[in-house]
This record gives sequence, structure tokens and C-alpha cells, in this order.
Amino acid sequence: MSDLLRETSADIAPHEEVPQSEDEHHVIEFRRVLPFGRFARQVPPSGIDSNYLLAGLAAAFTSHIDNPIFKLPTQEDERAGAIPAAFAMYAPYYVGTGLSSEQIANDVAMQAALYLKTLDAQHGHDGYVGRMLSVLRSGRVAQHGLQAIEDRNILLDIHDFMFTITNRLRHVALLNTGETHPYSAANAYRTVTHDMVDPYADTVVYQATPDGYSERFELPDFTRSDPARLVALGWDFFDTKSLRIGAEFAALAAEKVGDPLIRYALSEHYIPPYMRTRDYLLAAR
Repeated sequence: MSDLLRETSADIAPHEEVPQSEDEHHVIEFRRVLPFGRFARQVPPSGIDSNYLLAGLAAAFTSHIDNPIFKLPTQEDERAGAIPAAFAMYAPYYVGTGLSSEQIANDVAMQAALYLKTLDAQHGHDGYVGRMLSVLRSGRVAQHGLQAIEDRNILLDIHDFMFTITNRLRHVALLNTGETHPYSAANAYRTVTHDMVDPYADTVVYQATPDGYSERFELPDFTRSDPARLVALGWDFFDTKSLRIGAEFAALAAEKVGDPLIRYALSEHYIPPYMRTRDYLLAAR
């Protein structure tokens, strides 16, 4: 797990706090070099879909500033063995469900583990899932040859997972049907989050680098959660190796492929699963 922690320690990192007027929140600036930056070069940052941009800001806010369920680990915590902060991105979808923090963590890990099990079977148990995890940990893909095709397919499979799990989680929160209009506490929580972070979309800047792009953006330093009620994420939440691998995959997917520019590039160059397999088999002849 130490390799994972070294990778995550270079993830989105707070750069500096910018004091504002008394009526405004302090602003935190974040900077990082994008994983899979060369793949992201397929699309210009100026053309990024605003839906991906706003979702990325909300995820960063939830993973690095304020979370309703989990105590967010510092980089030092991650080096000491904590689950990467990106795993906390999934927590807001569970607001209002009444599930405990351990139940929430296990539900996310189980969905990821089942997705990996299905992929493993589809690929004839040939080690594809292991290679997928290696690609995620490294944050890099091959540029040429058969390996480049498989790495592209890996990113698309991760993109599919992110779409599937977030689409499911949007419908997991209980609705209060006693009201005139159905009410979801999770939807309300996410709406308030977007009210806070959406105005910062103009702060997102992508700058070209030799290996792809670097990213900079700002977010408000604002906390709604009660620190006394938050639970620290730990690998001891998960009783089986399958769940621990699922939790690692879910965290890495959010951290390495969840960036708006990466998701946008994958969406713009999307290839259906059957065509991915065909492309790989034709190239392997």
C-alpha cells in the first residue's frame, strides 16, 4: 500500500490561503500536475463541458475541504496508512440514508469490487484488473503499440465505472414522500455544495506541460460538518481483500480519472466496450 500512498501524496494539494473581506470566505488555492495528462491533450481545455468542470470542483471540495461523513485525511495521514481522501467523494450521495460511515464505505467498496469482478470475468481472468490497478497507481499510459490500446481501454473502463456508480448513487438517498414535493437530503446537500463552489469555475486554469497539463483552481474554505461527528477512514473498515481492493480502486478512480479534463477527454473520445475489445484483438494479430 505504500506505493499508493506515495502516489496520492502528490494529488491535489492546497497551495495557499488567500484572505478575503469579512463578508467572504477565505479562499484556498489548489495545484497539481494532472495524471494521464498526455491522454488529456486530445481535447482543448477551453472546450471542456461545464458539467464536468462543476462536478470536479464539487468533488474536490468534498474530498479536501468539507465532508459530511468522513474525517478528511491529510497527506501525512495517508502516508501513515489512511484511505486516500478521494474516497470521501462518494459520501455526500449517502446523506439522509441513515447508513453508518462503515456501511457507506463498504457499499462503495462493494460496488467497486463487483465491477472489478465482472471485468475480470469478461477478460477471462487474464490479469487485466491487476494491470488496471497498476495503470491507476502510476497515473500514466503507454503512447504506442498494443499496450497503448489496452491502457486506453483501461481508462474507458474506469470512466464507465465512474458513470455507473455516480448514476446509481444519485438515486440511493431516501425521499421524504410525505412532503408535497419529494425531498432528498442528499440532493439538497449537493445543491448547497454547488451553490458554494460553482462561482469558482472561472478560477480553473489548465497549463500545458511537457507531459500534459498542470491544473490550478480555488475553492472557498467553508465547513458545514461537525468535526465531532466525522469518522476517520481506515482500511480496517473492510473485512475482505476483495473489499479492500474495491475501496482502493474507487479511491484511485476518483483521484486519477475524476478530473474534469480527463473525464471530458474520455467522453469526447468514447468507444463502446465491444469496439474496445475488437480494436485490441485486431492489433494483437
